[in-house]
Amino acid sequence: MNYCKKFTSSFPYSFTRHKPNLSVPNFYYNSTFKQYQLRNNHSNYMRKYAQKLQNKAKSEGFSSVEELKTAKLNVKPEILSNLDVTTPAESLTRRNAKPGLPPNVKSLDKILNMDKIIDQSPEIIGNLWTEYYSTKSCLSAVIPAETYKTLFERGQQYPMFIAPLPQNIGLDFYILQFQFHQCYFTSLLEYKTHGSEARQYLALTHFPDLMDSKGIVLMHGELLEPKLLSLANAQYLTYFMQKFYVTGTEEERALVERFHKEPDRFDYNELLKGMNA
Repeated sequence: MNYCKKFTSSFPYSFTRHKPNLSVPNFYYNSTFKQYQLRNNHSNYMRKYAQKLQNKAKSEGFSSVEELKTAKLNVKPEILSNLDVTTPAESLTRRNAKPGLPPNVKSLDKILNMDKIIDQSPEIIGNLWTEYYSTKSCLSAVIPAETYKTLFERGQQYPMFIAPLPQNIGLDFYILQFQFHQCYFTSLLEYKTHGSEARQYLALTHFPDLMDSKGIVLMHGELLEPKLLSLANAQYLTYFMQKFYVTGTEEERALVERFHKEPDRFDYNELLKGMNA
């Protein structure tokens, strides 16, 4: 039985097939859902660059990686100099001025055969969703309704945040921006260079259609600039967003609020501690 509808040629983005799907498993609280250990992937990600960061610190005369990171973060006033964190940034969201999804994003009933899945369990629907995207270069997740309600509410209350992304040498900073049921990511350099014309590198789209009836929200993540942001890095940024907006410690989630309400007191060292946890 075919539960999923094929994308037509009008779908605005094309993906390279036969690449592994990277689900976002920490949103899966029900053990019957297919799970992958993203937290382990995150730890492996950090270990992968540990030696490179140590070599970088030594070559620049620092006694530790922490000293290197602290020195790099001394530019924090410049990082925020052109960001207005009190209102949503026009550069990433100006084309999506109305609630819901923009017209170039397919609605859920164009992806799934809603008539055929109406009697299926959340677990089966979740497996169908992740399996459908398993051969596409993208992200996917099935989020419990209560978790998504928290994410949505915090995303509307605190629509912007900054995410450090480990690279072979040092860190890159990314801006994440919530707009209703979507979350966009772009590099800080892109944002500061091009302003309102900044390109979106990654778009996470949440479909709340089944939130009331099935208790789940389906998520699809599209790589809009795959030459500039890898699938693994997109996974990391998604994990980072999830952690600081929903699943992290009280201190980590408080950083998002401080970023908006008290930017002068925002501590980048605390951000890095949460990133490395």
